[in-house]
Amino acid sequence: METELRGDATLKTSTLPPPLPVDGLKRNNGVDCLRGIAILLVVIHHLALRFPLTETDLSRYLPQRLLRALTWDGPKGVTLFFVISGFLITTHMVQRWGNPARLDLYDFVSRRVARIMPCLIGLIVIISLLGALRVPSFVPLSAGQSLGGAAFSALFKHLNVYEARTGYLPAYWDVLWSLSVEKLFYLAFPLVCLTLGRYRGGLLTCALVLALAAPWCEWILRNSPEIWQEKAYGPGLCAIATGVVTAFSSAPRSRQTAKDRPPSPGGAAQADFAPTYFGALSYGPSFHGRRHSFSTRPSL
Repeated sequence: METELRGDATLKTSTLPPPLPVDGLKRNNGVDCLRGIAILLVVIHHLALRFPLTETDLSRYLPQRLLRALTWDGPKGVTLFFVISGFLITTHMVQRWGNPARLDLYDFVSRRVARIMPCLIGLIVIISLLGALRVPSFVPLSAGQSLGGAAFSALFKHLNVYEARTGYLPAYWDVLWSLSVEKLFYLAFPLVCLTLGRYRGGLLTCALVLALAAPWCEWILRNSPEIWQEKAYGPGLCAIATGVVTAFSSAPRSRQTAKDRPPSPGGAAQADFAPTYFGALSYGPSFHGRRHSFSTRPSL
């Protein structure tokens, strides 16, 4: 009888679909498309700073209004990167642990460190060496800035605050500012999961409130220095929260853990292209006529 029960149990187990390794999830085509749009917006913006689109031959074929929009929509690309980051981190959290309260703090932090720090340290070493060799565009020149100060703020991810106090850094340093916002999210997200995640809808409610606070965050910065309007924590965190809300909006699909469902061709939340895209572009800084340098860092 015992053998029969074991055999029966084995038979039942064999009929279940094999678990889907979380690290082996297929890429999400919709998210990759959004990444492409964000990269184009940022790259076109940087090109337009040196080669104004309205003064090129493109003005013969494209409306001036469109060229001006392409020139100054770089901030929308950065906002979109933040939204994607919140969306992917939340989606992977749900797939890995199911319930936010079950998040493994050590595992979460170690994965973020392993994914970001090696490349970041390598980049800081390279641009610091170039700065030490006095290569143009790598040496901080503003009053109160130093090579050591720039490297320290980039390594410990408060470069946005450093720039707000001392002024813009050269572009090769300046692009690292968005990691300051990401760092705050990576620190706060697991703590919120482990506390508010114990309550039904707690994490979603927190993210929804923060996402809806985006206009207020923009409004309170209206009289701040230009550089802080670009790089303050508030708008970036609101954009990330929009991604978190978008991930939870696909609850019937994404709340299932990997072992509860077979893999899907498009990955999790394939249908969330539209809410993520329009959530990102519904707000965000727009600094027409100002000097910018935006990051195109990966979301994960």
